[in-house]
Amino acid sequence: MTGGGNIVPKGQIKTALFIYAPANGRLVDWEFQNADDYKGVTLHNGLTVGVGDVTLQPGESYEITVHVQSAPDTDEPLTFRQTPLIEGR
Repeated sequence: MTGGGNIVPKGQIKTALFIYAPANGRLVDWEFQNADDYKGVTLHNGLTVGVGDVTLQPGESYEITVHVQSAPDTDEPLTFRQTPLIEGR
C-alpha cells in the first residue's frame, strides 16, 4: 500500500510480510529489523506462517533473518521466493 495520506503517510510504503515454513518443516527462529513489525504466527493451507508488516521511507531497505528447518525426509533443496522483486534480486 502506498502512502496517500489516509492510512499510510504520503511518500511511504507499507507492505505485509508472510514468511512460510517449508512443507513438513518449521520456522526455527526469526529476527525482524524492528521487533514491533512482527505480528505473530499462524497457519495457511497446513503451512506455518510468520506474519508481520513494515512501513518504509523512500529508498529505505529492510532486513529479516529467518532460520527454517526442512522436512527430515526431503531431498528437495529449499526454495526462496519473494515479491516484489527488484530486477534480478
